Amino acid sequence: MPSYVAFRKLGSGGFGEVWLCKRKEDGKVFAKKKLLPGLGEDSTRRFREEVRLLHRLDHPNVVKVVGLHLQEAPYWYVMPRYQHTLRDVLRTMQGDGDRIAKVYGSILDAIEYTHGEGVIHRDLKPENVLMNSDDDLVVTDFGLGRVLDSASTRHTITGYPMGTPLYMAPEQMANAKNADERSDIYSLGRLLLELHVGELASTATDTSSLDPGVAMVIDKCTRTNPDKRYQTVADLKQAWHYVSGTVAATSPHEELTKLIAQFSARASVSPEHAERILEILTQFRTDADLVHEAVMQLPPLAARLMLGASKEDMRELIASFAGHVTSQGWGFSYTDKIAAQCRTLYEALTDYHIRADLVVCVLDLGVGHNRFHVMDIAETLMELKREVGESLAIAERLKAASPSLREWVKERVSRSKLHPSILAVLAD
Repeated sequence: MPSYVAFRKLGSGGFGEVWLCKRKEDGKVFAKKKLLPGLGEDSTRRFREEVRLLHRLDHPNVVKVVGLHLQEAPYWYVMPRYQHTLRDVLRTMQGDGDRIAKVYGSILDAIEYTHGEGVIHRDLKPENVLMNSDDDLVVTDFGLGRVLDSASTRHTITGYPMGTPLYMAPEQMANAKNADERSDIYSLGRLLLELHVGELASTATDTSSLDPGVAMVIDKCTRTNPDKRYQTVADLKQAWHYVSGTVAATSPHEELTKLIAQFSARASVSPEHAERILEILTQFRTDADLVHEAVMQLPPLAARLMLGASKEDMRELIASFAGHVTSQGWGFSYTDKIAAQCRTLYEALTDYHIRADLVVCVLDLGVGHNRFHVMDIAETLMELKREVGESLAIAERLKAASPSLREWVKERVSRSKLHPSILAVLAD
């Protein structure tokens, strides 16, 4: 059995110390992690579990155990030596998309592998990524990790820091036993945020200054409800590859066409399919033609699932669509198609703001194109019996509309079927 001689302490924490050591047989330098003595049975058990867990993992981006001593105190294990942590180089990576893509991709590979082995980390942060270079890094410190569905490793220790608050998912904050793969995905989102904006100072996740695609990935990773996050690292990786351009992919138009066709054909579809449609359209929301074409093809089921995935993103999408529709010139037959799709989406979606945008969109389309068929649809939509909230939303949009639109409503729509809030706007 190889012998290791420790010669310089690199650091220490509440439970252990890390030393540089040499292997006697060849003089090669490693890092040796030792459990401090006298910490009690729980700490000893947790340390031994960490080492055994690491010893069975085999991935180039997961730290390797090259030597261990667990039979009796002092307990320790030996791993390769790394020059620094990700924390040490964070500042040098800001703004460098290629470096971030490479490093983050390796971290995703590591966590996808450990999840596949049934192991979650529960304490992902820059300090736990060891590096020699952007091409040579490993995830380490699985001291809080546990094997999924293993009752023997679900225990917690009073006072034991079950994660780091700046990176910890809400459900993990509430109870460490609630952590699962999606808790690691939350931490991966926070880590990606830090790679782009620099050292985190609070638990707030502000992505307003970032590229929309990167912001979309981070926002989805860090949603409060774990059911609304990426459900697997594989899903996160796919989205990240699209955003970072690290793999060849079909064009957004091709992917949208395929996904929408699945709904139209009533093929095997799921909320994840609809969420992917919304993700693509959110990422490329400045491409008015792409958004227009996609919304014109949206089946009701896809639209409802997209609204369920993110009300805010769906509101922005429909508002963008309506703005584009009413700023263009269309042939009569196509205005009829637009009005019909708006009515279909109105019936499929229950959100007041979206419904108001669709109603006023049809109204503007009909009046602006002097298309009587579209005006008939607008009149029908205006006279529907509706909730007060929806009437208030329509009133707000009419207030910002042209005088000709308000005049048309006054002349054409029965006053008895309009809410007082709308009548007040028309009177003004």
